[in-house]
Amino acid sequence: MDLKVKDFLETLTKERITDDSIIVFFSDHGIRYGDILLYNTGWHEERLPFIYFSFPTWFKRKYPRLLNNFKANMHRLTSPYDFYMTLQHVLLLEGKISEFKPSIACPTCKSFFDEIPHNRSCKDAGIPTHYCTCQGYLEVRLSQDVAQHAAQLLIDEVHSRIKDIPSCLRYKLLRVRRTAVSQNSLLENETYLLMSIETIPTAIFEATFIVSGDISRKDISLAENRWISRLDPTGGNDWCTKNFKIYCFCPKKH
Repeated sequence: MDLKVKDFLETLTKERITDDSIIVFFSDHGIRYGDILLYNTGWHEERLPFIYFSFPTWFKRKYPRLLNNFKANMHRLTSPYDFYMTLQHVLLLEGKISEFKPSIACPTCKSFFDEIPHNRSCKDAGIPTHYCTCQGYLEVRLSQDVAQHAAQLLIDEVHSRIKDIPSCLRYKLLRVRRTAVSQNSLLENETYLLMSIETIPTAIFEATFIVSGDISRKDISLAENRWISRLDPTGGNDWCTKNFKIYCFCPKKH
């Protein structure tokens, strides 16, 4: 794959496509399955895709202020919604559109060519709590009843998503693999609990909870949008569904 990418980029240069085109090379996520996801590196892999831009020389000369803003934003928190606004900005510069159309999911998101605040939060950028990397997490040990309560909330949420697929097996908790609490939330006065669990039949799920009071009193609930990650490959056990593969464990084929 590396060689294919290298050849593709070299072709763009040889055929002089880079002379009059903005090239954008990006991914939607990093490594998303495998043992690496069980570690802190894997947690970042799932949440921090790369994006690279190449600008023609004439564009840099014509729009120095925009490029300065772009460079400053390289060290600021951005999201795909900002990329959406950036694409519109290019169309606006070329006279293809007459005005910006704000992102429905993130009305306050900006083009990379506009300066983005250095103290921006994930909420400002339209990034769900489960995919926010701005707050560090500290490993903690929860009491057994609190850990099992949170784990059951996670399992119940998975079951709610496959309730209309009778062929999907139901899960039972095997063990809690990880519990960690956010160390800080930048501008947000909230505490989050990150938990990963292993189930029977075999699956490893991860979710983020918001702590709304005393965690020892089980004042927790799944964070907004109730995002859930699957950390292990389905291994072919998802054959009985198309749209819910990360949640469903199908019975063996006869």
